[in-house]
Amino acid sequence: MLASFLFVGVVALWLVPRIHFRAMLDPQLYQVMNWSMVIDGVLFWMLVLDPRPKPPAFLSFGARAAMAAAVILPQAMIGALITFAPHDLYAFYDWCGRVYSLSALEDQQLGGLIIGIPPTMMNALAVILVLYALLSQQDQKVPKDLTHGQQTGLV
Repeated sequence: MLASFLFVGVVALWLVPRIHFRAMLDPQLYQVMNWSMVIDGVLFWMLVLDPRPKPPAFLSFGARAAMAAAVILPQAMIGALITFAPHDLYAFYDWCGRVYSLSALEDQQLGGLIIGIPPTMMNALAVILVLYALLSQQDQKVPKDLTHGQQTGLV
């Protein structure tokens, strides 16, 4: 639960308009923002995508699939809140200029879609990969014939 909460929470924290504005102006805080998301993301994905069974892995395959699934809705909601906001949440980007002559609201809507859709798809893919790893582990356990101690040939 903690890893999933931190994974979504760190991104959500840096997207709060006041905090985001401050981070964009302060080079040191900008580095903290970027590195906190990188480190949090790497740790989360290392935990979720660990192909080993428990033990030696820290979590079971079911817990890892649940972690990846648990962050889908919050990530989609953050993207939707940004996409469907009725006004420009990040007005300070007007100072920098806009790319491709997008209006502030169009730019924000595009950003919200980028914040919501790709991470949701990546987490759905992670659930599939974790379930595949679970099935692969189960396939490697070949049952033995109890009477002769030989493999039965079942796969």
